[in-house]
Amino acid sequence: MTSDRPRFRLGFLTHVQGRDDDFARTYRNAQELFTVADELGFDVGWVAQHHVALNGGGLSSPWTFLAHAAARTSRIRLGTEINVLPLEDPVRLAEDVATVDTLSGGRVEIGVGSGSSAVEYAAFGRDVARKRELTSQNLDILRQALANREVGTPGFRIQPPAGDFSERIWQGVFSAQGARHAAAGGSHLLLNRAAYGFDAPTDEVQRPWADAYLAAWDRPRRPRIGLSRFVFPAKDRRTALRHIGEDVHRAALRMAGSGAFPRAWTPARRCAASTLSTAIPRRSSRRCGRRRSCPSRRI
Repeated sequence: MTSDRPRFRLGFLTHVQGRDDDFARTYRNAQELFTVADELGFDVGWVAQHHVALNGGGLSSPWTFLAHAAARTSRIRLGTEINVLPLEDPVRLAEDVATVDTLSGGRVEIGVGSGSSAVEYAAFGRDVARKRELTSQNLDILRQALANREVGTPGFRIQPPAGDFSERIWQGVFSAQGARHAAAGGSHLLLNRAAYGFDAPTDEVQRPWADAYLAAWDRPRRPRIGLSRFVFPAKDRRTALRHIGEDVHRAALRMAGSGAFPRAWTPARRCAASTLSTAIPRRSSRRCGRRRSCPSRRI
């Protein structure tokens, strides 16, 4: 008997960050995270793409990283949240995705989005003002390539041939309009860990986006929503704060300086909010020396 109730799957998302500039150690720790998550029964592991180095880490080449993770794991699914699609050649991206999917035995999920860094766009010679247009354009080509259709020129198809990706393409969005656009294209929905720049709590901001997505969905298959939230497993609050309190505080101050918090917040209020956030650990976590974000996902 088949249940109509959506299946809840548990995964994690890592931005592949460390506390210093030792990228080799940061990448090793992130690879170990995939290995342990595979052993513990996590359903999926996601990595974020960043071309501009974050404080202590960042991953510019996610499919190279996931190919290595595929060789170290046997069952966990492997995904990107997200590939910055306007900065990619969609045909080359499709080849990378198909290759990792073949190596992993069909365990790949691909999440795409427009990104937001003007520096990254400038570095790749792209116009950040056209990011939505470029995302839509490249996603259309990526879909065709992963459907093993001709792309680029008559007679050309990617190799290796891609598996069925009709239910494995995701889009990250930051508005109800974006959610409706994702549904119209048949993409599954990815919601970020926090709705930065809004006064209301993240859940209140993102719920209308999810509702708009579900209302616009018109495919025969069931829609899927990936929800990312910060979770830090610890014995108690005191233990959690001992591990991550300083890191959370630094991250909050850094984000305040970059304008991630509402404009109405004064520097004093931002500082107070940063201090308060250390009492409710949500920003990052560490297990055996590794930092990570562990989101729950309804997929």
